[in-house]
Amino acid sequence: MNINHKKSVTFFFPYYQVSGVPILFLRFATKLAELGKTVYIVDFENGYMQKKTKHNKKINFIRYEKKKKLSFPKNSTIVMQSILPQTLPDNLHFDESNKIVFWTLLQTNFIQTIIPIDSIKNFQYSYPLFFRIFANTILRSHTKRLNFMLEKMHTKNALLFQSQDAFDFTNRMLHLNFSSPVLMPVCIEDNSNNDISIDTIQDKINILWIGRLDDFKIHILNFFIKHLNNSKHLDSYNIKLTIVGSGQYLFKIPKKKHTRLTIEHFKKVDHDKLHKFFKNTHIFAGMGTSALEAASYGIPTILLDFSFKKITFSYPFKWIYEKKQYDLGSFIRQTDFPNDMNNNLDDKLSEVIKNPQIISQKMRNHFLQNHSLNNFISIFDKHINNSRFYYKDFDKKLFRKSIVRKIYEVFRKNIW
Repeated sequence: MNINHKKSVTFFFPYYQVSGVPILFLRFATKLAELGKTVYIVDFENGYMQKKTKHNKKINFIRYEKKKKLSFPKNSTIVMQSILPQTLPDNLHFDESNKIVFWTLLQTNFIQTIIPIDSIKNFQYSYPLFFRIFANTILRSHTKRLNFMLEKMHTKNALLFQSQDAFDFTNRMLHLNFSSPVLMPVCIEDNSNNDISIDTIQDKINILWIGRLDDFKIHILNFFIKHLNNSKHLDSYNIKLTIVGSGQYLFKIPKKKHTRLTIEHFKKVDHDKLHKFFKNTHIFAGMGTSALEAASYGIPTILLDFSFKKITFSYPFKWIYEKKQYDLGSFIRQTDFPNDMNNNLDDKLSEVIKNPQIISQKMRNHFLQNHSLNNFISIFDKHINNSRFYYKDFDKKLFRKSIVRKIYEVFRKNIW
């Protein structure tokens, strides 16, 4: 393709499946293109972003192939999900004019997993002091360089965090040299003109979960199902839980499932067809972009957090507007919750049964103030334009795979 040298923005995230990051990048790319910006997306042929922009002439497509060299457009700012430099694909060629922006969309983006086993990952994230000792001994030189890189990216306006929690998690693990991160929340279009209304609950409560059945989501889903099965409201109402999502993990149906609780599962549903599920929902429970989308419709949304281990302790369910700044799901640490803490699930159900419109309006207000794409697109544009970080600013030693990374990849290959 003919790539000119005009100032532009390039979103890099080659991915075939529907997922939060390509959906997010596509929304920002589309909005910037509507504002007259020159925008590129880098994706696989028939990748998620590419398929969704086939008929959008305002967005330019750059094909990515794993074994072929890829050159970015000159004078383009490259927006990527934050990544450990040693895991950057080695077939990428950055021009000296390319500015780079890392957007931390997962708490663990900069954290090297020691061994890809759920229980070890959970221990690693639960006890940051353990990881910092490990990082400052076995990975001492790598950690020092990584921290210096993050500080430099922060100073050069090239490092964004999707929430305060994403920064706090990273800081707990790496002990960063700065304390005032640039926050850029996950945003979506305003659905104020939607046809979804929150009806008064009669005899049935419809609850919806949307999300991949992954290692870090399955445990909170099972925890939610367990407490839903024990809800006092089953004495008076039928409760239907609809689960939309596929993955290598399976949710557990309680052995003694209440006769008034029904669970329906849809494995593969295109994102464009999710509206019908939202339309018939009284309460949404989930994390990430799907929770945000539910809140934008005014659907009472319980924001669930993530864990790599079965949850066997008290954990409180919270509305999305009760969470920390821009939070769309944080890591669950047992030490954060007293053993006698009420999980509050029945309280949440009671609130919706009694005052659905009031809860719905709180959801809408929270969305508009914190996650509306129209409100943040100009701020995002300003941030990426202010980046002064170039490929030459990387410490090239960070591209070398550490012994821990090599061991991790061997484990991962054998496990998967």
